[in-house]
Amino acid sequence: MNNICRCYGFVLCKMSYLFVKRDHRKKGIGVRLLRDSRALAADCGFQVVRCDATSAYTAKLCEKIGMKMIYELPYCNYLGQQTLEPVFQPPPPHTSVKVYVDDHPQLSVLKDEKTKR
Repeated sequence: MNNICRCYGFVLCKMSYLFVKRDHRKKGIGVRLLRDSRALAADCGFQVVRCDATSAYTAKLCEKIGMKMIYELPYCNYLGQQTLEPVFQPPPPHTSVKVYVDDHPQLSVLKDEKTKR
């Protein structure tokens, strides 16, 4: 994953955390946060936007806004160096970390604006 910048040849904007308070979920806030973050990255000139989805719910949001998954690491395969045991064992449905990118955030923002009309 360290080669993502070299792979795309650009400076990227990395979205690291997405949280929506439990009593405000299912209201479109997560999608809005991702879309607005992508729009801000596009306005700042970033050509690639990346999101590491450690939650199955964040992964669904990334897919919903059209980001493409480029990497997946099941948590059961992420082992400690000393113990060779899984480092993380989150409850289902959170079984892996998925890396999503949008390599045309400016175009995605234009599409988002068209669908708002």
